[in-house]
Amino acid sequence: MRFERPQPASGGLKERLRAISEQMLLVLLGVMLMPIIVVTDLYLGHVTMPATLTSCALLAVAALAMRLQGRLTDYVLAAVVLAQAMVLTAAYRLHPWQLDTHMVYFVMLAGISILGRVSVLIFGCVLVAAQHLGLVLLLPALVFPSTDLVENVMRVVLHGGIVIMEGLILTLAILQRNAGRQQLAESAEQLADESHRAAEARARAEATAQLTQDLVARFSRHFHALAERDLDCALNDPMDGVFEALRQDFNRALTQLRDALGSARRTADGVDEEAGALEQVTGDLSMRSERQAQELSTAASGMADVTGALRGTASRAGELSEQARLARDSAEEGGTVTDRAIAAMRLIEQSSSEVGKIIDLIDDISFQTNLLALNAGVEAARAGESGKGFAVVASEVRQLAQRTSEAAAGVKKLILDSEEQVSEGAKLVNEAGGRLSAIVTAVSTVSDMIAEIRDDAKGQSERLSILSEAVSRLDSQTQESAALSEEMAAMGLRLRGHARDLARDMAVFRLNAAEGMTSRTARRA
Repeated sequence: MRFERPQPASGGLKERLRAISEQMLLVLLGVMLMPIIVVTDLYLGHVTMPATLTSCALLAVAALAMRLQGRLTDYVLAAVVLAQAMVLTAAYRLHPWQLDTHMVYFVMLAGISILGRVSVLIFGCVLVAAQHLGLVLLLPALVFPSTDLVENVMRVVLHGGIVIMEGLILTLAILQRNAGRQQLAESAEQLADESHRAAEARARAEATAQLTQDLVARFSRHFHALAERDLDCALNDPMDGVFEALRQDFNRALTQLRDALGSARRTADGVDEEAGALEQVTGDLSMRSERQAQELSTAASGMADVTGALRGTASRAGELSEQARLARDSAEEGGTVTDRAIAAMRLIEQSSSEVGKIIDLIDDISFQTNLLALNAGVEAARAGESGKGFAVVASEVRQLAQRTSEAAAGVKKLILDSEEQVSEGAKLVNEAGGRLSAIVTAVSTVSDMIAEIRDDAKGQSERLSILSEAVSRLDSQTQESAALSEEMAAMGLRLRGHARDLARDMAVFRLNAAEGMTSRTARRA
């Protein structure tokens, strides 16, 4: 932010005139105060008119400063207008109105702010404060109507505070005004630059418009030739400025278009030849596709029959596997029964052994009974007639023991025979169980093999089904390929026609002068 008024640059006549006009306004403010001073001298009866003379002298100093226009002119003018206020206050010395004249100082400070320089305003504020303080101490009657020093000092402090407040407010006003002036000056300078650039741009635009009009006429002739399908219309004369690049771009585009059309013409001829070859190739491909479709249809039918046979085989293998499983289950049940019979034989054998032990015990008892009967007979014989009955009983007991021993021997023989037969039966049952286990193993193996055969047949059937579907799809695709081949043959025929039409349309373009003469000669012929 600027604290001083923008100084006029060298040759800035407007700035200089504005600065002088501001100084003149400040001087005019001092001049306006002079009649008041004259009236004051007359009103107070000052015969020598000291205040009026002093005011005239101050105005003369101001006029001289305006004439010289130095670096300190603003400071001199500020001191002059403040001195005018001081003269007015001094003229009212010891008068009740003297205190009221202090308002003139504030008016003069406001006038000093017209100069737009903060330093001059500060100088004025300092000058007012110094004048008040100095006169209060030396000549208080020239400032305040009272002669009390303390009271006058307090008034100086009060007036000084008010001066400081006014100085701050006026400083802010000066800063804002200077900023506005600076912005306005910059805007004016920018506007002048833009006006200058606009004038230059207008001149360039007029020149460019004339040049553009001439160039448009030249381009128009060449574009007209291009519209007439004459590609030998290059812009050979150089042009100025950016139009030279445009001319080169036009010539380059024309060359590329001529090359493209020539290439397109050659391509059309090549497409015509290739379309003929494509028509023949697609015809052969269509016939081959039809034959392949027929062969694939036959293969698909045969594979469908094989797939059906494999499915039947897989079904019968599944039934056989089920029968083998039932046989295996029956053999396993027979093995279980055989195991139970073997266990029963073993129990019978154990029971026979127990019975043999009992028979041995009975035989032993019979033998002991026989011995006892024999001893009883001997004792009865010794007894004589009295032991005769006892001898009869002993004889019966011996006979009973004899028969028991014979019966036990017979039973023992039967038990031994039974044990041999049971052992033989158990052996045969064990052999039968082993045979049944072998049968179960064989049946299980056969059942597993049949299951594998069934799974393999089922897998083969599924794979053949997939293959059959693939062959069917291939048959369908081959038929579609045959149809596409026929369509491609038709497209090749149409492409050949379009290529001929394109070649005929391209023939109307004149790519160069020699070709143009040949074309015109051909058309006249």
